[in-house]
Amino acid sequence: MKTLEDVKRAAELAVKREELLHEAALAAKADPVTGFLYGVVLDRGMSVAARDAVAAELRRRAGECEASLRELGVVSTGDPVPEIDPGPKHAFLRPGSWSPETGEFTVWVPCTPARSWRRSGVPGDTDIEVDEALNPHGIEPDSLGEVTVVDATDRNADWRECATVVGSTSTDVGVAIRVRVHSYNGLVRGAVAAGDISAVGIGYACLEETIVKGTGDRPLVNVHRWRLHELRLHRADTQAEAA
Repeated sequence: MKTLEDVKRAAELAVKREELLHEAALAAKADPVTGFLYGVVLDRGMSVAARDAVAAELRRRAGECEASLRELGVVSTGDPVPEIDPGPKHAFLRPGSWSPETGEFTVWVPCTPARSWRRSGVPGDTDIEVDEALNPHGIEPDSLGEVTVVDATDRNADWRECATVVGSTSTDVGVAIRVRVHSYNGLVRGAVAAGDISAVGIGYACLEETIVKGTGDRPLVNVHRWRLHELRLHRADTQAEAA
């Protein structure tokens, strides 16, 4: 049972968290403003790396507020609960793959079909829903160095790059993509270590594919060759949307 002091503390933490996230967004703006952010002096002459470091520190403090809120029993600070997709996903963060020594984890992309959409090609018609299966041996290896990994855990904040793809291994059942979190991004590192990030949205381009008649209501698309563009880290187990 929460006391009045707990309620007051939770309200203060929620406000502080929002302020910190807002200040972090200001610190990382492309066209910065001169001013003070929680005691840190910012000016237009500060390097991009320095501003990113300040923004990362502010987000880390926001993460501490969120952790304190969870200890008080507040699971959400007001963000809408994400929709949970009970069906198969294109990708997810492999449990137990986090290495605190290297700051790396593994994203698993299975070859099982997952829901996706195709343009109908007819003006005014809606997109066509399909079951799409990615060939794990069909990923273009030269695309990995250009993949963008973004923090999509906060719907109210800009999705910023937070990690780098360092390699992949293809098997007959899926692709294991190795990701290294940037050393200054403590908030994402903490969320991965705590198991708070599980779903991964992937953006990719289909280079070669075959559409076959499916057994259900949707056609089956076998994607023989594809190029990975983006990984999006989600805090809850949400539908991994295809781009």
